[in-house]
Amino acid sequence: MLDFRFVLAFVGAALLLDRLVAAGTVVVGTPTGFAAGTTGGGDVEPVYPTTVKELVTYLSDSEPRVIVLKKEFNFIKSEGSTMEKGCRGKNNANCIAKKYGFKGQDEMLLDTSVRTCDGTHIDITYDNAATKDWKLPVIKIW
Repeated sequence: MLDFRFVLAFVGAALLLDRLVAAGTVVVGTPTGFAAGTTGGGDVEPVYPTTVKELVTYLSDSEPRVIVLKKEFNFIKSEGSTMEKGCRGKNNANCIAKKYGFKGQDEMLLDTSVRTCDGTHIDITYDNAATKDWKLPVIKIW
């Protein structure tokens, strides 16, 4: 009978080898969505962005590019944050306080211009990357 530790080590090594092979692969599978079936790039050398700033530059300038992403780009905190006045409505605060057998979702209103605050005025801090209008050019795909 095989030793359990041996089997576990073998399976672990196989999984690690699989991950190492996948990490070295640039393209896997078939793309889906609006760009499915797109080929080409002509004789343009591919670029490999390494930072959010570099990726945004590649996407927003007018230079034709083949952009190869080798990692996930996290835009969180890439554009700083902003603090504004907001409101935690009285009805929502009362509902959370009573719990009604569950924990409610906290609701905070950022734009109080559409109604007055009937609860507590609060400071709300949000990530600017979520509100940024990235000026990307129109990409034509034939």
